Amino acid sequence: MNDKTNIKNIFEQIARHNKITTLETKNGAVVVMSAKDYKDLMETLYLLSTPDIKKDLMEAKKASDKDFFNENEVEW
Repeated sequence: MNDKTNIKNIFEQIARHNKITTLETKNGAVVVMSAKDYKDLMETLYLLSTPDIKKDLMEAKKASDKDFFNENEVEW
């Protein structure tokens, strides 16, 4: 296998298994993650950096399950 094939295989494994991998180079480390993981991380950072949303999320986390609807109970 050549280097290009090896890199492609590494990327396929990262994408398939949602792994976050650190690759060491002589100039420093590089973090590689799937696009889905990156999108999810950016969304989390956005939500937690917005004070009103963060407050709502923290309050929802404290709520008991009985405070929520089952999705089968909601008419779409």
